[in-house]
Amino acid sequence: MTIQRKLEMLLIFVTTFSNVVGQSGGTGKKSTVAEWQEVRTRTDRILKELKEPGLPDWAGKYENGDIGFVGEILYVAPKSGFVSRHYSDTGEYADLFDFGSVELKDGRIFLKPVRGNIEEQEYFFVKWGERQLFIPANRMFALLTQANAGCEQFDSTRTLTLVLPTRANTLDKRVSGIPEISDPFRSFLITTPITVALTEVGDSKTVRENNLSQIRTTKVTLDHGKVDGLWRGMRLYWFEKTVSDKLLQATVKEVSDHSAAAEVEMAFENKIPSMPQKGWRFTTRLNALWFKDLPFPPDVCW
Repeated sequence: MTIQRKLEMLLIFVTTFSNVVGQSGGTGKKSTVAEWQEVRTRTDRILKELKEPGLPDWAGKYENGDIGFVGEILYVAPKSGFVSRHYSDTGEYADLFDFGSVELKDGRIFLKPVRGNIEEQEYFFVKWGERQLFIPANRMFALLTQANAGCEQFDSTRTLTLVLPTRANTLDKRVSGIPEISDPFRSFLITTPITVALTEVGDSKTVRENNLSQIRTTKVTLDHGKVDGLWRGMRLYWFEKTVSDKLLQATVKEVSDHSAAAEVEMAFENKIPSMPQKGWRFTTRLNALWFKDLPFPPDVCW
């Protein structure tokens, strides 16, 4: 991985996808010697428990991020609880770790942290082809977005679930097909791609993302709605070389029965792209031919 790509992944992980909360300048709650001792002791207990027979499928060691540069290792077992530890290329973060118990309620899994560096919430064990994941509820829509976009077709490396907790011994396994997701998220999986058209184009606003690029957001109306399978937060895509030579993304904001309000994002540098037009068609599934000349998969698949 190049230095530039590592920097990009660091930014993504720390600012967008990490489930660490309460950070200030990259640090969490100040740790104590006793807590460090508990982390080491509990990690040893979990690793010992993971060698026992008859454990549930979800028990294991999970990684997300680019371990060796920036990332998290999560150890979890039913009796010994869990430990979450964060690393950079220079070693372990001193204050970002957490630990606690695992609570089972009617087959559902909840992590109960002691330090508050990760959120107390439900976790879901997901199998996607040969890869296995242990995902907090607030990250499940990231998985749904990748699955609905057809990101498995770009998974020539482990980058697809790079920002989702993945069982360590399945990191190099390929994803395929549709993820095995339990309720309430199962209904958000799209088995047949949905294609929509713009029926109305509204106001636009442009903001400067950095010194080089700008992003224009345009309000639009789609000709599909709730009965057609659209839901708020869903992403749809369009690629048109004559417009921007980039992937355009429409995010659904509000849904009625037969139509939806969405926003189309168009990133550009110097050349201002054309405005979205009525009749433009967006789809929930990416086309691999759009990216055949690019060195990396589209951003949504990272």
